[in-house]
Amino acid sequence: MTAARIAILLLTCALQLPLCAQTPPSGALDIFLVVDNSGSMRQVDPDLLMPCTLSTFAGRLPLNSQLGILTFDKRVNVVLDLTRTTSKQFQDDVAAGLRNVNYEGSRSDLAGGVERAIYELRQRGRSDARRAIVLVTDGILDLGSRSATDRKTRWLREDLAAEARSLGVSIFAVTVSQAADFELTLSLARTTGGEYYRALAPAQLPRALTQVNERLTKMAGNSESRPSNPVIAKSPIGPSILVRQLILGSAIAITFALLVLAAVLSRKRAGRPRMFGQESEGATIEEAPPEPSLSALREHGTAVSHELAKAASLLTQANSQVRQFQTAVEHYALSNYKVLQAADEQCFTLARECVRLLDHLNIMIQRAEQQGEPCNSLRDARSRLCSVLETAQIEEMPVNAGDIFDAAVQTPTSAIASNGPEGVVVEVSRKGYTMKVKGRGDVILRASEVAVSTSQLAKRRAGGTQ
Repeated sequence: MTAARIAILLLTCALQLPLCAQTPPSGALDIFLVVDNSGSMRQVDPDLLMPCTLSTFAGRLPLNSQLGILTFDKRVNVVLDLTRTTSKQFQDDVAAGLRNVNYEGSRSDLAGGVERAIYELRQRGRSDARRAIVLVTDGILDLGSRSATDRKTRWLREDLAAEARSLGVSIFAVTVSQAADFELTLSLARTTGGEYYRALAPAQLPRALTQVNERLTKMAGNSESRPSNPVIAKSPIGPSILVRQLILGSAIAITFALLVLAAVLSRKRAGRPRMFGQESEGATIEEAPPEPSLSALREHGTAVSHELAKAASLLTQANSQVRQFQTAVEHYALSNYKVLQAADEQCFTLARECVRLLDHLNIMIQRAEQQGEPCNSLRDARSRLCSVLETAQIEEMPVNAGDIFDAAVQTPTSAIASNGPEGVVVEVSRKGYTMKVKGRGDVILRASEVAVSTSQLAKRRAGGTQ
């Protein structure tokens, strides 16, 4: 019975201690903000709104945090070393660092930016802090030549992602362009236990960064444990089940070996002769059993060693199967995402072609009416096409003359001098359309093309300068 109690006690300890060992320290958080400063970013943020949005993001970080900032184009520049958020000059230092974001750089060394952030966190980060990289980019790695770009892409996807995972650095990627390499950013985020977000218009960036802030706050508050393998953390069964299965398997194997030892000792004890003396008040006095011999102990030790060797073999097989399962889940996730992404792009392409066809039909109907020609068939075709667009939830974006110009959904085609306020829509030259997609909100198929008002004074100055 004593051996059985010891086995149960050891089983309880085996189940509790590994779980306790996995609990990371709470509170401290070191973050590096990696910002794409390449010229291609100007296409998605023409008004340079990102620095202000990133400054707001920095101001909402948890208290016991440190933030560093670097920008990258063909070069990588650290514009703010790791700085505590509780510093009096923190917001001023962040603003000064973000003034370097101007989208004037050429090329885009995305891999170099991630590598430098990992290095800074490893060399200057706190040993008891969780680590994270927040990557804001158009998702395009371009070094000028195909061979150099492919080499850096493989380095980022394979080597740098593995190094970040081994150092406990979670990467949160925010892509701001429809032309991004989503397969690369998805793989990078999932491999390191982070997440990726899309902000395909400047107005969507604050929401994406708010979601990143929420994840970082949870990390700082220790409300989620760091996964041992970030890829499995995204699988349907979750990391806790696999970890518990491995721990439970180890504990059962150890307990089984101890129970075998207890059973052997019980059989030996039961086979020993008992010496009885005189009975007093119905009680039987039993002599203490003799101590086991050295050869008996050696025999017991050999039996236990065999059982432990079998248990170790079972654990090795289980670990091998888990690794194979993890690899299969990762390949499935990436291939499934690639298929869905291709289907989305085909759907959006077809929707844009339908919108162009509607434009052509409107022009043909207008010309027929001006020339007095019959156009009933054209009107019927336009009606059927409008029904198809309505079924696909493709809608025209409402914009009228007098509305405030919105760079997120409108493209200026010309500037018209006016005595009224600046930045007001004067004329709509081409309508814009959106498509509702479940789980993603409205996708902009085509921005509205408008003429925007400018002041008479600015117009005269421009003319004088010329």
